[in-house]
Amino acid sequence: MEILQILGIEAHADTDHTVTDVQQLSAIIKLRVQWPDGGIEEIPYGINPKTEAQKAAFQKQVNKAWDEYSLRLRAWDVAYSVGEAALKDKPVYQEPKDLSHENLVRMAVRNWLDADNALPAWVPLTPDEIRAAMPTVTARQLRHGLLNVSMDEADVEALIAAMPDEEDRKRASIDWRTANEYERLHPLVVQISASLGLTPELVDSLWDFYRTI
Repeated sequence: MEILQILGIEAHADTDHTVTDVQQLSAIIKLRVQWPDGGIEEIPYGINPKTEAQKAAFQKQVNKAWDEYSLRLRAWDVAYSVGEAALKDKPVYQEPKDLSHENLVRMAVRNWLDADNALPAWVPLTPDEIRAAMPTVTARQLRHGLLNVSMDEADVEALIAAMPDEEDRKRASIDWRTANEYERLHPLVVQISASLGLTPELVDSLWDFYRTI
């Protein structure tokens, strides 16, 4: 994978936007990359702080490279001392590079930050943004769940029939009769909750429970 461009970095709850060591960065990086077959694609790539195990594994590579260099250097010393090797052939130590996809992304991020780009600060989601992202429940789950708060289908139909706005009444009736699943912030769900005097936080808990029915 060749990184062509960093398109941006998503704010993330675990991302410290003041971090200076990219090895400690946790973030979603938006990339434009080119694959070995020549295809170009825009992808999100998640990175997390390197674990001690990852650091130890790379140090093991470094130690191995140093041991191999030391052997080559000793062999060269012997050959040079008897005139069988030239000075220009003296081995030079090269530390191994971590060329994993993750490290390539980290290096690209480092360059991106050095070009005066900034990590975004994390702004917590609002309660409604969290609710909008909650999984849906099926019509069956919702109907079973309503029984747990002493409300059945007839009660919902009466609630719909009492809606003052004719357009709202028609749309709610269609949704109640034909929808296969419901979102947490579906207007009908919000209205039923309000009619029962349920707080949004309690409905959140009930919603999680409904998904298990």
